[in-house]
Amino acid sequence: MDPRTNQILRAYGFADGGRLNEPLTSKIRRADIFLSHAFHQVTAAHDLKSGAISALALIIANPGISQNELAEQIGKDKSRVVAIVDALEQRGFAQRSQSAADRRKRTLFATPEGDAFLNRLIEEVKETERQMLALVPQEDLDTLEVLLERIVASCAREGSPFRLGESLRIGATF
Repeated sequence: MDPRTNQILRAYGFADGGRLNEPLTSKIRRADIFLSHAFHQVTAAHDLKSGAISALALIIANPGISQNELAEQIGKDKSRVVAIVDALEQRGFAQRSQSAADRRKRTLFATPEGDAFLNRLIEEVKETERQMLALVPQEDLDTLEVLLERIVASCAREGSPFRLGESLRIGATF
């Protein structure tokens, strides 16, 4: 690790990781700590937890998703998803409907207010990221984005010995 980076990390209370600084995993995790913290600060200002943000994003991207499917995707217990959807409904961001195909199933749809809220929130998160990453040239950030997508594709590929279990989905990371 660059000595200057190590010095900055120590100022934030991180001990020198020694050999643990070598794996890519450690570098990604340290960046994730800072960026995730900033993400949570932005979302907390709107009085919504990250699980609700993930749920709203998935509802918008998958209109008519069932509560059970949503629970699987965000890696939450079904009863917890009911509470999350309740919170989204109370805010006017989502609504439940009974499935026409299966009356036991509850389907979820975003409202225009929910869609507008998520758009504003994502812009706030992007602005926070821009401020945090101001010292990194845009060309490097563009390259990083492509590389991260390739890393995810490589890790998730069929036949990979280290694929995640079915209960871990993208929504669970927010």
